[in-house]
Amino acid sequence: MLEKESQARIIGYSGTLTESFVAIMALVTACILNQHLYFAMNAPTAVTGGTPESAAEYVNGLGLSGDPATAAQLEEAARAVGEESVISRTGGAPTLAMGMADTMQEAFGGESMRSFWYHFAIMFEALFILTTVDAGTRVARFMLSDGLSNVKGAKRFKDPSWRSGAWLCTLIVVGLWGSILLMGVTDPLGGINTLFPLFGIANQLLAAIALTVVLVVALKRGLFKWAWIPGVPLVWDLVVTMTASWEKIFSNNRHRRTVRLRQSDSKRRAAVNGGRADQLQVLRTHRHDPDTYRKGGAAGIGRVSDEESGTVASLTRRGLRAVRWYVRSVMGDNHYRRYVEHQAARHPGTPPLSESDYWRNRYAAQDNNPPGRCC
Repeated sequence: MLEKESQARIIGYSGTLTESFVAIMALVTACILNQHLYFAMNAPTAVTGGTPESAAEYVNGLGLSGDPATAAQLEEAARAVGEESVISRTGGAPTLAMGMADTMQEAFGGESMRSFWYHFAIMFEALFILTTVDAGTRVARFMLSDGLSNVKGAKRFKDPSWRSGAWLCTLIVVGLWGSILLMGVTDPLGGINTLFPLFGIANQLLAAIALTVVLVVALKRGLFKWAWIPGVPLVWDLVVTMTASWEKIFSNNRHRRTVRLRQSDSKRRAAVNGGRADQLQVLRTHRHDPDTYRKGGAAGIGRVSDEESGTVASLTRRGLRAVRWYVRSVMGDNHYRRYVEHQAARHPGTPPLSESDYWRNRYAAQDNNPPGRCC
């Protein structure tokens, strides 16, 4: 926490400059790395094959400048940083670490320190992300406790020194983070397809909160003629973000609801999916069904609203069950069951995949058509 308000400016500007430095380092890394190594690290396993030989063959076919890569060079790159393999290490962090190690070993320690700098960079990125998660958890906890304090009989949540309230709100927020982790474990596709848009929406709404605070402060101080400065971007931010959020949930256009799947090579798709491209198409159609969540959620809510003659406790239980159904659907727990129902209704003559094959094919589709990412 800040000791005084005057410290906010230096901390804010310093944090901005530090984060921009990380972005500059990422750009420098992408420029100095060998092009063949860069694409071998960032292409999905479905196209690199996961081995140095197949990865070298893949990157050499991209028409990149410079000498062709060899399997021995890719193996040596992994050995130099103390890794078994660097093939298809997507996500951005290994690439940045590889570039930082290449730069730092020339300035400090030489080739013998390359592995140290690589893992130091990995640790730096992990801490950078974890501090962001920590800050987000704290902010979410304060927002939750402040919101609960507006409920009748829960005024005590407004007191930050009340440990029981702080522990309860922290437990709820951490539980929400845990549910996101659960998505990635139980549904390799549904996790990222839910988390990535959620991250983008939350990021923009965080900016809206900051602009709202500035606008309120300006109005409280009577600076009405300057209120348009935070007000205009606030309105624009809210309109764009809320419209995108609405489209994400309710749009009939599936391309607005998720990342557009690129058409993959038919031979590669047949190899990846054991020649069952028709089953994979069913999985894609089922996954992007625009009515999946809307109709299900409306049905759940409708069942609650139709029970006007029931007791409050009964309505509450039914409402909680509807919410539980919706959350489980979003997290992917019901995907296989919905797929079986879809097969029975639309393709009665085709036997459904087993649950293990279903998830294996969805994971193969993810490798073959990787979604966009922020870093």
